[in-house]
Amino acid sequence: MSVILAVMYFGAHALPHLQSPRIIEWDPVWHIPFFGAFIVPYLSLFLMPLLFFVQPKKHDFFRRWTITVLVTAAFSAIIFVTWPLNLPCQMLNENDIFCWLVTLTYSIDVRGNFFPSQHVVLAFLMAFALGYEHPTWRWPMIIWAALIAVSTVFVRQHYAIDVAGGLVLAVTAWSVLLRLEHRQQKTQTG
Repeated sequence: MSVILAVMYFGAHALPHLQSPRIIEWDPVWHIPFFGAFIVPYLSLFLMPLLFFVQPKKHDFFRRWTITVLVTAAFSAIIFVTWPLNLPCQMLNENDIFCWLVTLTYSIDVRGNFFPSQHVVLAFLMAFALGYEHPTWRWPMIIWAALIAVSTVFVRQHYAIDVAGGLVLAVTAWSVLLRLEHRQQKTQTG
C-alpha cells in the first residue's frame, strides 16, 4: 500500500497541472510562528503504521480500510493536479537537529501537493482505525493525529486550510467506512 500511495503522491506532482501553483495569502499560516521542534511529530506519522503490526487485525475491516485510504489518496491526487498550491519553504538560520530534519524533509518532499494534507488524512484514518480496533487507544491516537496535523503548519509543510481539508476528508471517509462496516456486520449476523 505504501508504494501505491507514494506513486499517487509523487505521480500527481509529476503530471502537468491544470493551472499554475498559487500561494494563499489569506491563510493563517502566515501569522503562526515557525517551530522546528514540531518536525518530530510531523515525522512520527511514519511510525504510526507500525502499530498495525502489534494488534490482531480483522482482515475484512483492514481490507476495507486500505481501500478507503487509497480512494482518499486518489481523490487528493486529482485535487493536487487541478488546484496546485505553493508554500515557500521556511528560511532556516538555526543550526540544530530540528532545522536539519526540516531541511531534509523539504529536500525530499514535493512542493505543490498541499490541499488536502495527506499527512492529516493518513494520521486521522490510522488513528480512527487503531482506536476502533482498540477502544483504549482511541484518545491517545486521536491526540497523536492532532499533534501531527498541527505540526504540518508549524514546520511550514501545509497551509491551515490544507489541514482543515485533510481533516474533513478523513472524517468523511471514516464515516463512510463505518457505515459499510456496520452494514457488513448486520449481514453477517443475519
